[in-house]
Amino acid sequence: MTTAVSRVGAVAAPARRVGRLQREGRAAYLFLAPSLLFFCVFLILPFIFAIVLAFSDWGGFDLGTIRWAGVGNFREVLSFDGTFVKPILVNTLLFAFGSVLLATVGSVLVAYCIDRLPFQGFWRVLYFLPVVATVVAIGNVWKMMYQPAGLINGVLNKLGVNSIGFLSDASYALPSVTVVHAWASIGGAVLILTAGLKAIPDMYYEAAEVDGANTWHMFWSITLPLLRPALLFVLITQFIGVPFAFLFGMVADWIGTKTAVFVGLMMYAVIVVLAYFMSSAAHFYALAILVGMVQGGTQALSRSMFASMIPRHKSSEFFAFFGVFERYAGILGPLVFAAMVDATGQSRNAILAVVAFFLIGGAMLAFVDVDAGRRAAREAEAVVA
Repeated sequence: MTTAVSRVGAVAAPARRVGRLQREGRAAYLFLAPSLLFFCVFLILPFIFAIVLAFSDWGGFDLGTIRWAGVGNFREVLSFDGTFVKPILVNTLLFAFGSVLLATVGSVLVAYCIDRLPFQGFWRVLYFLPVVATVVAIGNVWKMMYQPAGLINGVLNKLGVNSIGFLSDASYALPSVTVVHAWASIGGAVLILTAGLKAIPDMYYEAAEVDGANTWHMFWSITLPLLRPALLFVLITQFIGVPFAFLFGMVADWIGTKTAVFVGLMMYAVIVVLAYFMSSAAHFYALAILVGMVQGGTQALSRSMFASMIPRHKSSEFFAFFGVFERYAGILGPLVFAAMVDATGQSRNAILAVVAFFLIGGAMLAFVDVDAGRRAAREAEAVVA
């Protein structure tokens, strides 16, 4: 009798666990339902409609006038005789891949050097400063350095080289802007890579020294292979943001900039909830891809939306204000996350607390009247003129 009861209990225990997991799964989907609904209505459906329009001929007003055009639109756009492939597409790809390549290579070298220098905290803060600096400050500093009488041309003149029009010469303008963008994005990648370098055990380097390996061999055979997860994260988040920033721009043309920003906030909330259930390296890389997809487009759209409501003579002040709060928001988030970890004792609960930021942002965005702001900006410009 006892044996029979124990067998029944052994069979019932897994069944109870499965039932509990199913109930938890249904609860999770219920919490995700509002965000998933916004995601489907304002991103998936417009994306499908965009694919249909790509193969259609439409004036943009009456849906009844849509006519099937096949691949004619692509043939016209991708023709080398037009202006889209060259210079628009070519320059965009050169800028995107060039800045990512320079930033990744530079961040690896800087992180490797910092890991072997004294006062590592000082050097990390120094290289992170461009991340918290505003776009206006970065632009003004590099503009002065690129001037004919600036620092870079001054050094070149000392070396016997004539001054170069970094911003006025078309052959130098694109590489110059690419370098600035790469320099400004090194700081965040350096922090991630230095954390990855700290995770590499010293015993590998000690064993390599005993075997007679030099610094180059240790870097190529030990550092780079063991740094691959952090390096892959940096590459994913930087590369994936380029095409999806364009996608967000196209979606904004159809559903409006304000709605597209709201969709981005809701997608962020979905990503945070998904992070709560993250349990493997594959989940980590999938979330990195999702973050890269949403981040660039949402930030660019929000910046352009609010800039459209600012008079031109106040644009510098706006971008300085926006840049300061954008940078320090990236500092406030981790601080709140750390405080929630200390308060709850579990990082997963702290992850869910981050959802509040996006919900508050979405609620505040609902009260923004973009049309009224643009009218006020035009009136202010007319008064100044």
